[in-house]
Amino acid sequence: MSEISRQPTGDILGRGIGVAVFLLGLSLLIAVFVWAYYLFSAAVPQVSPIHSPGANSPSLGESVVWLLIKMGFLFIMGCLASLIATKGIELYRTSREAGGR
Repeated sequence: MSEISRQPTGDILGRGIGVAVFLLGLSLLIAVFVWAYYLFSAAVPQVSPIHSPGANSPSLGESVVWLLIKMGFLFIMGCLASLIATKGIELYRTSREAGGR
């Protein structure tokens, strides 16, 4: 009978955590893309260039400020989701390499 040498496949728990973190980051990226789609496909409210006290519509300046704030939050969330997904890939790769030693 011949012995079958088995290569160590790495730290199973570390690989599982790496995949889970990557999937978390990927799902966050998908959520950011969906939110961005809804933000940019939403109906544009009627704005008045000058805010009058009796009008219910927001002024042009208020609309632009809120749009910039929403875009800033989307950018930050996209960057954080990307960093989380990258960290998951690094955890997976490191745990796979550590098992080979």
